[in-house]
Amino acid sequence: DSWYTVTLDGRAIKTPLGRTLAVPSEYLAQAVAVEWNSVSTSIQPSQMPLMTISCTVLDQVSSQPDHYRDSILRFLKTDTVCYWADPTDDRVLYNTQKTAWKRLHETFVPSFCNGAIPAQIFGNDDMLFLKKGTSIGLPHPPQLLLDCDRWIASLDAWHLACLYIFCTESKSFLVGASLLLRFWSVRDAIRAARSE
Repeated sequence: DSWYTVTLDGRAIKTPLGRTLAVPSEYLAQAVAVEWNSVSTSIQPSQMPLMTISCTVLDQVSSQPDHYRDSILRFLKTDTVCYWADPTDDRVLYNTQKTAWKRLHETFVPSFCNGAIPAQIFGNDDMLFLKKGTSIGLPHPPQLLLDCDRWIASLDAWHLACLYIFCTESKSFLVGASLLLRFWSVRDAIRAARSE
């Protein structure tokens, strides 16, 4: 219920669209202030990631949530952690994936997906079949897609932006969701996203 802002020369910082920068966390406000305190001669957004994300939430995500929801759902349809190497063709990659993804598939996915099992592809033969098929992406159960869509729709703009960033960086809805819900640590999520 508390919102925080950062001031510069006694004035509240504004977003590119002129909104007052207001964030729902004192910790985030402090971190944005540290980014501003680190500016020496010129403002470089690439050196201010939390300021950039906060502005994106306020200027874009909050006014276009459907665009971000649809983009996130697309990651589920092509989820990286559902494409397994064929253990007979590439045992090393398969074992790496198994080590990185096992806990996700055995613990998080069944509880998060209410028992619905996401489609999984094994090896190149299944991938060729998928490309020739009529549906775009993995043939997940319709109820799984519906439940995930409802969950995404329940997120506020801040959580939606975080999930979008997590999914974009990991190329995986399941990794992004597990990270947002704190099932996994950042280190585990990075390991899963980089297993290939």
